[in-house]
Amino acid sequence: MYAVVAHVGVENPDEARSLLSEAKDALVSQAPEIVSGYWLEPIAIEGLHVSVSLLVFETKEQAEKAVASAVPPMAGVTQLDVQVREVLAHS
Repeated sequence: MYAVVAHVGVENPDEARSLLSEAKDALVSQAPEIVSGYWLEPIAIEGLHVSVSLLVFETKEQAEKAVASAVPPMAGVTQLDVQVREVLAHS
């Protein structure tokens, strides 16, 4: 399995939380191959609220395809980085 790990900057954590359900549904509809997805609460790092999302796919190709697809925009959320990483273990 492979994961897409993304870090995002969040201007207003409460507003981003309220928009997450809609953005999550849009993302899942664009990448139906998602095995599971996790969105973590933002934490303050050097004056910026940073959140992490982790989307798990069966194959590297599926994960890379998801990265290449346009991410639905979310007001006040800026993508900082995104990586495809192999999942070495899970339970």
